[in-house]
Amino acid sequence: NLDLTATYIFREVAPSLSALGDPQVVNFNLPVFDFTNGVTVLADVTTGGNPNLVAETQRDWKFAANWELPFWDGARFQVAYIRNRSDDVVSAFPQVTPEIEAAFPDRITRDAAGTLVALDRRQVSFAETRADRVNFSLNLRGNIGGSGRGSSPGARRGDRPAEAQRGGGGAPSGAGRPASAAPVGGPPGGRAGGGSDRGAAFMQFRERICADDGLEVLTRLATAIANGEDISAQIPGFNSQRLRRMVERAKGEDGQIDPTRLAAIRTRICNMDPSATPGPRGGPQGGAQGEANSGRPAGAPGGPPAGPIGEGFAAFRNLVCAEDGEARLRELVARIDRGEDVSDVIPGFDPNMAGLMIDRIRGEDGTLSSERIAGLRARFCNADGGGGAQQGGPPRGAPSGGFNPLARRNSSGFRYFLSLNHTIELDNEILIAPGLDPLDQLDGQATSAFGLPRHTSRLEAGLFGQGVGVRFSGRYTGSTRLDGSGLPGSTNVFFNDLATFDLRLFTNIDQLTGSTSSLLKNVRVSLRADNIFDAQLNVVDENGDTPLNFQPFLIDPVGRFVGIDIRKLF
Repeated sequence: NLDLTATYIFREVAPSLSALGDPQVVNFNLPVFDFTNGVTVLADVTTGGNPNLVAETQRDWKFAANWELPFWDGARFQVAYIRNRSDDVVSAFPQVTPEIEAAFPDRITRDAAGTLVALDRRQVSFAETRADRVNFSLNLRGNIGGSGRGSSPGARRGDRPAEAQRGGGGAPSGAGRPASAAPVGGPPGGRAGGGSDRGAAFMQFRERICADDGLEVLTRLATAIANGEDISAQIPGFNSQRLRRMVERAKGEDGQIDPTRLAAIRTRICNMDPSATPGPRGGPQGGAQGEANSGRPAGAPGGPPAGPIGEGFAAFRNLVCAEDGEARLRELVARIDRGEDVSDVIPGFDPNMAGLMIDRIRGEDGTLSSERIAGLRARFCNADGGGGAQQGGPPRGAPSGGFNPLARRNSSGFRYFLSLNHTIELDNEILIAPGLDPLDQLDGQATSAFGLPRHTSRLEAGLFGQGVGVRFSGRYTGSTRLDGSGLPGSTNVFFNDLATFDLRLFTNIDQLTGSTSSLLKNVRVSLRADNIFDAQLNVVDENGDTPLNFQPFLIDPVGRFVGIDIRKLF
């Protein structure tokens, strides 16, 4: 249960179109802290694009150990060492220090008395950056109550029933199906139990990005993926190939992530009916036999349900079970990939669920796998429709709004997750330009407004189920220091550590009340509390005074925030 990985990434990253070509704007009399003189002044600040930026070269190593804890099902502990080396790094203009002023003399204008009067804050390129860090992460996920893997927190694998260890309920493995069929409860290719994990991982991912701050979370994840980072610790068990394809779809013509496209992807995922997404395999009305459908009349015991979803299931089964079923399935997937309406082939097909089906039959390289298509056809076409717990077509009570041939019944309990990450910066230096001494960002020479802390932590936890949920998050930033210039009037500035916590309580009204009213469908009511303890960053200089530009209510004018959000998806 221990995975050891080593990853090397070499990339050349062009500056974004906005960094190169945004219009130049001069803002008059903005407050700027001048570290050279240790004072806050009002200066004219220029922003916009810099056409002289060049492509950045990145060379990164990552060594990681990922341990699946034997005493807690669904728990992983990861340790990773990351080594970053980059040239021609595009960065926001740093704080005004003597070193920065020497490197970019044309960006800073002073009057005869040495007072800062104008500052060009357009982005710049640093010659080189070097960083080394260690990251520790603990991730827990599972179910409380209901069925499915991880249903008992802290349970050992050996404590689970035999049916759960096989990945499905009902008949023993191999019963009631031909030898050529895929194992009951296994994904295409026969890996038992994987689909349940992926379904649970997808639901955890969906819950996170559909929360009130979900777009921010999705943007952060997409940026990390685009930068080649490993986010398996943040979204454990979720298909990394699928995430990369999602990010590629979100990129604009300039190769950068388009916020509008990313928001549209989030909307499609959040509009999915949760009961139609993959859940635990096997059990009554589930498993391969449930997929296969014995050909009984619609609405009959063991047959597909009546109505559009039954028609869609029958149409899909007829398509994949035809003599040229693989070719017809490939043609169907090609149409779905092009965004075409396939309701003429499969009545009631839900386009929001298309990605789930397609990803299940793709190989590791993203192309359709003949082996997985064969496994899908075996489950749909070769099953004998035996009785008992394995009877039936799509899950009883499945949503009538759309047909998903790979849907499973969700657990009736609650899903939980916890993610705790801690990062230690071992070394972080910036070479502004050749011939200058490097800046040690961990020793008072950081280029950012609040310095670079050596220690940072992040906590994410949640409990969801039956139409209600709670999310709790926390962030910790260690203390930092920014050195003064040593000139008269300039002092060092110290930033205390800071811990903030946020809370979200929400309920889906239609699920909670069981109402079928179109008015209440997809209505979510959330109670939101940000910075629960009203924590404020404390900044002082060597004299114990807080510089004007670092007054608490200028850094965080809101502080604690409590509100109620009402959201309806149409």
